[in-house]
Amino acid sequence: MGVLICPICKSRLEQEERRFACKNGHSFDLAAAGYLHLLPSNRMRAKIPGDNKQMVQARRDFLSKGYYQPVSDCLNEVVTACCRQIAGKKKPLQLLDAGCGEGYYTNRLAENLRAAGLDFALLGLDISKFAVAAAAKSGRELLDWVQYGVASVFELPVKDHSCQVVTNLFAPVCIPEYRRVLKRGGVLVFAVTSTRHLWELKSAIYDEPYENEKLDQAMDMSEEVTETPGKPAKPKKDKEAKPKEKKPGFFARIAKWFREMKSELKKVQWPTAKQTVNNVIIVIVCVVVVGVCIWIFDSIAGGIVDALLKL
Repeated sequence: MGVLICPICKSRLEQEERRFACKNGHSFDLAAAGYLHLLPSNRMRAKIPGDNKQMVQARRDFLSKGYYQPVSDCLNEVVTACCRQIAGKKKPLQLLDAGCGEGYYTNRLAENLRAAGLDFALLGLDISKFAVAAAAKSGRELLDWVQYGVASVFELPVKDHSCQVVTNLFAPVCIPEYRRVLKRGGVLVFAVTSTRHLWELKSAIYDEPYENEKLDQAMDMSEEVTETPGKPAKPKKDKEAKPKEKKPGFFARIAKWFREMKSELKKVQWPTAKQTVNNVIIVIVCVVVVGVCIWIFDSIAGGIVDALLKL
């Protein structure tokens, strides 16, 4: 895979037998299953990022029953058609599956492209080492075409403008990174869930089920990308500058604060008149008791002091 870059210094990674190394001395060994770990420990937001073993196994068991095979078949058809249009150059086609998970879609896509007689290299990346290990093990027969690695889709260890096709199936979406690694005229194929995906299950589990975030990424990818040698691609700026949002003034913020306080005070459950009278009586009784105690203590202390002075 000549598209991999060092996650530490961003220089190119070259394969040396069972490891990948960069010119600055950073090296990454291939695991026994054949995958690379390209997620530095200082960039892990959790001790075990991504899905754990149980989650990966549960997904493998579910997908093995063929429930999502129509999605996989559709992906294979679309990507194969795109690759046929792009193919024709001397170098093999470079594909990237960002958020490959346990490799169900990745391996089936590789098998379909191989059956179609296309010359390609496919890189699958995911943040879960357990998922990547499972993907590499299930795709041992595809090692000549597929390379798996542990990495985040938000910081892909992939060279700029090195991929003809990027796929993303039900995984976190990072359009800026996909735009960066795609060649001019490259293709992004991704599938996301609807806002009410698994709504019945969420309703049974959560007291207040929430809708998924609505993604409209086609607009972001429609921006024209210009490539300059040695520089990252930048989206073409709109000719018409967007008007800046006017920040509310001091008095407007004060008025907003009063409105919020008023609405919060309405939510407070104030005591009834009877409860208020009872509370007042209790306070008065407490004050009287405390006063009597203080008077008694003062009398006793005064008597003791007088007796001591007479001695």
